[in-house]
Amino acid sequence: MFVLLNPHISDFISEPLAFKFVKRRALKKYGYLIDEAVAAWGSVDVLADAGASGLVPVKYYNMLPLFARKIITRLEIKYWIRRNNYGDKVKVHFSAATLPDKSTLVLFAYKNYKNPASLIKTCSHFNKNIVHLSHYHGDTKLQSDTLRQIRNVYLAADADVADAILFKKFFSWYQRKIVLFTFDVAARFKKNVPIGQRKPMAVATGTFHYIKEAVEEGTNKTLVDFYESTGARAMHPLRRTLYENKDLYTNEITCLCSPYIEKKVNVFSSLLPQQLFAAQKKYFSFDIVEKYNEYRFAIVGEEYYNGLPGIGAFEAMACGTVLLAYPECYKGTGLMEGVHYIGHDNELKQIQSLINTEKEHIDKLEHISENAVKWVADNMQAKNIFNRLLNQLNELE
Repeated sequence: MFVLLNPHISDFISEPLAFKFVKRRALKKYGYLIDEAVAAWGSVDVLADAGASGLVPVKYYNMLPLFARKIITRLEIKYWIRRNNYGDKVKVHFSAATLPDKSTLVLFAYKNYKNPASLIKTCSHFNKNIVHLSHYHGDTKLQSDTLRQIRNVYLAADADVADAILFKKFFSWYQRKIVLFTFDVAARFKKNVPIGQRKPMAVATGTFHYIKEAVEEGTNKTLVDFYESTGARAMHPLRRTLYENKDLYTNEITCLCSPYIEKKVNVFSSLLPQQLFAAQKKYFSFDIVEKYNEYRFAIVGEEYYNGLPGIGAFEAMACGTVLLAYPECYKGTGLMEGVHYIGHDNELKQIQSLINTEKEHIDKLEHISENAVKWVADNMQAKNIFNRLLNQLNELE
């Protein structure tokens, strides 16, 4: 069993209260950490240590005295449970002292790292601390310096990022294996159209950040470490390249990529973290399952410098669309190049050539498509991922 730290502060696991006000859809990519735990054990323990909030921006929250943060946390948790319909299945603790089992703590570094002293103190109560690195491109040095001080820490990610450019730059101190647990793929992503009946083209999906501009204009200081160590124009560089050159390859690729940040639209929104305003409106304005089933190929564009895949990669595979992927971002997943996807070198011209070369090889594409559909069904469902995580936790020292 494990304890979850502050699952109310982001939409990784559940819907944070702030999303109600900005009318943003919570992705809940790792919602199985609660749902499957409840299914397996009847309930799950959650620790809310008043180190972070899903409603009050971190820069303001950290200015408050501890007693005020504790009051906010208790109120926030009360309504968070109600908002997510958890009832008594989620057992909330406000101190590690009341936990019946302190063997393993599972958390996401995102937001929690912004209050280093609180995080380090909380983690000191547990035998093993599993810290997922989703969004580790933000304040990377601070994240690394904070996590390095946690006793018996194990870093986790959606893929084995040990050889990723950003990871090697800032986490060279970490010598243990990466614990792997990824997002699950929703049941609605299905293969409905045979490859031969689809457009002989690729569809490109996903949002991207204007990293270079944000750093140079001083609008997002959390990206300075990432930009200065990589020189990246975007965290998903291929998506930005596709978006900015979409008129040059209309015969090969339909580009549905778009910028990440939308403008803030009201007084309340101006107080909330910028990340809440992802450009999801455009992304959800079309039926993504229908789009994936319309094309023979999909380009999702990975987090190249971070060594991470995008959720759209696995969603496209579930729809039988042949994924064109950068292999380095799928290490440790079990996916095999040429069997479950076709690899590329992250360069647009090479990808265009690849599409033109492979688009009429229907038998080959259908074989890869079927392999991918089966692989997702066998590996990317909530119960599969949850059980693999438990097996990994049992193997840790």
